[in-house]
Amino acid sequence: MFSLSTRQLQAMNVHVFEQFVARMVAHVQVFFPAQCAALSATDLEHEVRTGIACAMDYDIHAKDEICRFLNLWFLFGAGFDQHPEFVWAQEILSNPFYRTGATRIAMLDAAAEQLLSSEQGLS
Repeated sequence: MFSLSTRQLQAMNVHVFEQFVARMVAHVQVFFPAQCAALSATDLEHEVRTGIACAMDYDIHAKDEICRFLNLWFLFGAGFDQHPEFVWAQEILSNPFYRTGATRIAMLDAAAEQLLSSEQGLS
């Protein structure tokens, strides 16, 4: 029978997480080139890691949902979730009725889309 030790599983998890961070760095470089150009490679990776940690603090754990959170992180700026200009984000993320990360990110996406549409005069 094949089995892995706890230490081996932890090493695998670290490796998987590091691959995910690298994919997210590449993702934001493609979709947010201006924001990324202003950062060194080290600062960009740090910003991605900070955004991932923030998403996880809000129980946003699925990779695709973390990616969507990072899109907002780079679109509106690091720490948008606590910025007074984006009180709508704080309201969504602290709303006890939005119990899952999937619900929170869906509500954030909808609110962001509405905000961007109204700023462009599309609503």
